[in-house]
Amino acid sequence: MKRMSKIEILGSSILLGLALLCLLRTSFGQDRPKAPDPVKVALAVVGPVHVGKSLVVRVALQNTSDSAIQLPRRLKPEGWLIRFRIRDGGGHEVYSSPVAKIEMTASQLELVRVAPRETRQFELEVKAALPAGDYMLDGRFSTLPLSKREIEGLPIGTWSAESVSFRVTQE
Repeated sequence: MKRMSKIEILGSSILLGLALLCLLRTSFGQDRPKAPDPVKVALAVVGPVHVGKSLVVRVALQNTSDSAIQLPRRLKPEGWLIRFRIRDGGGHEVYSSPVAKIEMTASQLELVRVAPRETRQFELEVKAALPAGDYMLDGRFSTLPLSKREIEGLPIGTWSAESVSFRVTQE
């Protein structure tokens, strides 16, 4: 039997380690496609937006999973579970939701069951007094502030909406 040098032993060990790593990755599903997000977020600016006035944003949350989920009954205040960002025509940020932190007991948190493919809609007033011009609205819905509660059926994560354009005009 041939005696292996230290370099040959080291090389064999590295190859064996890489083979085991590939085997473990495959067996634990890291190479499998990621499951689709359970929530889809869509935004719309309601009605005309006038110079110096707040805008109303309609937020639609759709359950895209194959089973029922739980979602908060309310998204208020802005900055807690829903955050908005507004950019002007040049791409500069002109508004960002204030950060809101809320502490409440489990009994104060109202949840609603949302069936598969069902959509819940909310309207929120965004107090961004903007000058005339064209803008882009971005939004993010996040249940991360609720993650410590371990609520059954409540998806935990952050989901972004596609940007929506709108125009601010004189009255």
